[in-house]
Amino acid sequence: MRFQRSLALVLLVSFATPHLAIAQSRKAKTVREELSGTARAKWDSAVALFTRGKFASAKADFLAAYELSKDPRVLFNVAVCEKNLEHFAAAVDLFKRELAEGAGKLSVAEVSEINNIVAGLERFVATVTVNVSEPGAKVFVDGEEIGTAPLASPIRVSSGDRLISARKTGFNEASKKITVTGGAATELSLKLESILRTSLVNVNVVGAPSAIVKV
Repeated sequence: MRFQRSLALVLLVSFATPHLAIAQSRKAKTVREELSGTARAKWDSAVALFTRGKFASAKADFLAAYELSKDPRVLFNVAVCEKNLEHFAAAVDLFKRELAEGAGKLSVAEVSEINNIVAGLERFVATVTVNVSEPGAKVFVDGEEIGTAPLASPIRVSSGDRLISARKTGFNEASKKITVTGGAATELSLKLESILRTSLVNVNVVGAPSAIVKV
């Protein structure tokens, strides 16, 4: 079984749940038939979870099936799970990953359809340039670590409300909640404040000039 590609584009754009259907590869085998052992067991578990609407759990099992098999076509189902969780940026990245890893293995029709799906989902993806005052700080989007400051490039996020934060030992966490629109680009700055506070203090000593002052 595999999510039916001919329905995927319409359903992805409409936010509906994709159906499960048998899809044939060029060798007339389903993805499941090309899996074996634990990978197939994880696949079956993922399909069962998906049909019950347990998309996060289904994603985890599809990922496990991919890690065991390294079959790039499994990533298609991982991406659909991400789409259903409204993680559109992650879904786009997974579809592109399938294209990269499946180069020379996917049919022309499959490549064309994935590109069409990506084009549809890109409308719900925005880019954010994040500037952090402290290099070496960990940067998070909605609680998930995405890199270390300074970031090499703008980050891609799904449209909607996003919480972007930065953390570094010795500093208070800095965070900002922003609302982003698909296709737009925005920029924000995060300033981390040191937990340690220092200041100059004048000390007047009465007594011997060689007295030792301790704080």
